[in-house]
Amino acid sequence: MLADDMACNARNKYPVQVFTNEDHRLNLYGDNVEKDYRGYEVTVEKFLCLLTGRHDAAVPRSKRLISDENSNILLYILHMLEFLIRSYHLQDSSWR
Repeated sequence: MLADDMACNARNKYPVQVFTNEDHRLNLYGDNVEKDYRGYEVTVEKFLCLLTGRHDAAVPRSKRLISDENSNILLYILHMLEFLIRSYHLQDSSWR
């Protein structure tokens, strides 16, 4: 999930690339970065559905987190974490 897709931003001089420094030796996107959600597709509800496995039947398998009790998942979240947690706890029982 990328709320801000800098590599594909129109202002990026190097389309589909993000570098760590000026000599451009390391492209952080590499050749095999997969994004299932980007920009306006990234919402609190979709993120929570992804983590909990509570999806509509219409959500394709490619947009689901296929994991089990042996999976290791790393979440790197900038900003909005407090809002995300608060939103989760405020959901009524009808939330899917």
